[in-house]
Amino acid sequence: MHPADDDKYLAVLAERLGFTTRRSEWPVELVFEQLCMPHRPEVWSFGTTVTDVLQAFHPDLDFSVQPLALDGIRSSTIAAAFAQIYEHYRQASRVHWLA
Repeated sequence: MHPADDDKYLAVLAERLGFTTRRSEWPVELVFEQLCMPHRPEVWSFGTTVTDVLQAFHPDLDFSVQPLALDGIRSSTIAAAFAQIYEHYRQASRVHWLA
């Protein structure tokens, strides 16, 4: 989880959707190297820059992106930024779209 993520909210999502969360004060790229890469997990994202960073380090790594509902984002500036990010990932060959 990102340091700013809500523990309780993500615990509910994890329970409902059957995934495990981990919190770290370290950048996700470093945690990924130590915990995830040895096990080659399926990687899901809401479509953030970490997708590009990790794929730059791991050319064989695919991501599954679950987009956020843009109409649920309160800031129109942030919603527009996510719309642009999602357009980028719709065209990426190693990103699988979940919606």
